[in-house]
Amino acid sequence: DNADNLQSTPSGDRNILNDTTAVGDKTNLLASTPSLRPVQGRIFSAFTPTNKYGNGDKKMGAGILFSVRKDTPVVATADGTITFAGNKYPLGPCIIIDHGYGLMTRYGQVQNILKHQGKRVKKGDIIAKTSTTDGNVMSAISYEILLHGIPVNPQKYILN
Repeated sequence: DNADNLQSTPSGDRNILNDTTAVGDKTNLLASTPSLRPVQGRIFSAFTPTNKYGNGDKKMGAGILFSVRKDTPVVATADGTITFAGNKYPLGPCIIIDHGYGLMTRYGQVQNILKHQGKRVKKGDIIAKTSTTDGNVMSAISYEILLHGIPVNPQKYILN
């Protein structure tokens, strides 16, 4: 019967079309892959592996900077678990999310942190809001993606 032939290959390997575990893993990988903009704002500092964020501090990390208005929602760019929410040098107030599969995202210079360490988040969940200092109308947040601890260009992941 042809249906039986689809169950395995001559070598005994399972057919991917009938492997719901593989489909579930791919669905989880897709949901756990950062693909959203973390904020609605303009990118004003593009990615370089040693991005200086305009202030000469090479310790700032490698990511991109978004210019945003006060109280702009910051969203999780993929499903994951918040592993840190608080102040961390050199990011200032920040949130770090572990998405599994070797992927982590870092959101720096956020204010009004709404989700805390240990919380599971879904892609698109609001995790913080931006704020400003000294009465300014505009603010900036940094956004980084790390793959197995190595910074990668977030702009290559953003689909929206």
